[in-house]
Amino acid sequence: MGVVTPHVARGRRLALALFITATVVPVALLSLLARYLITGLGG
Repeated sequence: MGVVTPHVARGRRLALALFITATVVPVALLSLLARYLITGLGG
């Protein structure tokens, strides 16, 4: 009915973790790359 099993909850948490990782990692890499390029061009 409206029962959420631990398996489903764990699956949702895993999906949320994967989604957060997939969005945070590229942003972090782009920020590092931008900082590297700015310092490289500036120096």
